[in-house]
Amino acid sequence: MPNKKSETAPLQTLKNGIDVLAVLADNGKPMLLTEIAAAVNMQPGKAHRYLGSLVATGMLEQYESGGKYDFGPGLLNLGLAALGRLEPLKVVRFHLEQLSDKINESVLFAIWTEQGPTIVLMKESGHAVSLNVRVGSVMPLLTTSTGLVFSALMPAHETSSFIDAELEFHRQAETQGLPENHNEVAAIQAGIQKRGLARVLGAYRAGINAFSAPVFNYETRLEGVITGVGPAGAFDTNWSGAFAREIKETAKEISKRLGYDDN
Repeated sequence: MPNKKSETAPLQTLKNGIDVLAVLADNGKPMLLTEIAAAVNMQPGKAHRYLGSLVATGMLEQYESGGKYDFGPGLLNLGLAALGRLEPLKVVRFHLEQLSDKINESVLFAIWTEQGPTIVLMKESGHAVSLNVRVGSVMPLLTTSTGLVFSALMPAHETSSFIDAELEFHRQAETQGLPENHNEVAAIQAGIQKRGLARVLGAYRAGINAFSAPVFNYETRLEGVITGVGPAGAFDTNWSGAFAREIKETAKEISKRLGYDDN
């Protein structure tokens, strides 16, 4: 009869090794043996054996005898290989479909292009509501929640010309209820940066509301923006409501899958 202990021992050994690596990842900087042992609730002698094995395989490295431990070239190569296999749009598409099912509204994903925020994925709800957008549509920066997130989180040198052009258009058209100058734009952007969300109520199209949230990648750059869109009256526009929460959490989950660390 197989020895249950002998079967589980390798799994426990693997888990302990992963725990050590996870502690170093969470800490964000090199650590001493005693610090690692305390973090994983392990005797220093036992932790030293695990660390020695990880150093021998190149997963970790130690700067000098008795010094701090950090990620080694072997682990870095594994990480780069994993990132190289990431297919961002595949990851986004999966979560976008789940989000649409949860909130029962249309959702989309946009990336930054030379033309501005451009829709590259879209999942429409079953509602008989025409959104007047499709894959390939370019979204304004100041009248859509999608564009507002880009305006708030993209480098200013990439968005300034778009913002200037839209502000000038609003002034000439004497459009009501939209930002009229850079100070008003800056105030809106500050709110987005604080909440991690943007919202518009019928600004892009009357009767249509939207929430948007940013998606970041492993380089901490803005990968794109996800947006939930729906008809006024049915779409929950509360900042702390279910729609806002689901959209923000989905964006965070996608970011995590793309290697983003928000610690």
